[in-house]
Amino acid sequence: MARQLFTSLVAYMNSDAFAPRDELDGEFLQQLPQRDRNVKWSQAVDRVVACREGYDWKETTGGTWKDADGAGWHGNPLQVLLRVPAQVAGDLYVHLHDWNGLVRQGHLLVDGRRYNVGSHDGAGRWYVLPVGTEETQDKTLQLVAKPTRGPNLMITQIMWVPKEWSTGRGSTKSQILSDSPSGRKAG
Repeated sequence: MARQLFTSLVAYMNSDAFAPRDELDGEFLQQLPQRDRNVKWSQAVDRVVACREGYDWKETTGGTWKDADGAGWHGNPLQVLLRVPAQVAGDLYVHLHDWNGLVRQGHLLVDGRRYNVGSHDGAGRWYVLPVGTEETQDKTLQLVAKPTRGPNLMITQIMWVPKEWSTGRGSTKSQILSDSPSGRKAG
């Protein structure tokens, strides 16, 4: 159906009936939502649910892929640098999703510590990576996603949960993750 629409539009544009009254400049076109393509990463295109003062992130390699089925950071390798308060232990939750079924697998590394990543098609999969105070001494965490199968790994969500948030009355961690895309609690 999409191919038929595309063919019809191209035929119309090549006909004498196509006589646009207005012209669009390149700047306007760059502001249109982009999907079905790789776009350069910028923090402005990320959807942030919550971010407390003292926390920040940036993707240092890779890009952002957007299509009709979803959006995610990708790369081979993909590196994300997280800024966190010094000497704070916690859990780094990373959601990987292989929505186009390319049988992606690989490794996640947090400051060099390696975690194996299995199949994560369907609704994707949450990985919980424990982080100690020694890894946050310099106020940063480096997350690297390296594929061993498939073209890359695609990260669709990241969540940092300091230990202090998930202790005491009720588990904040379970409450946050009960609405995860996979429909399962990750912790």
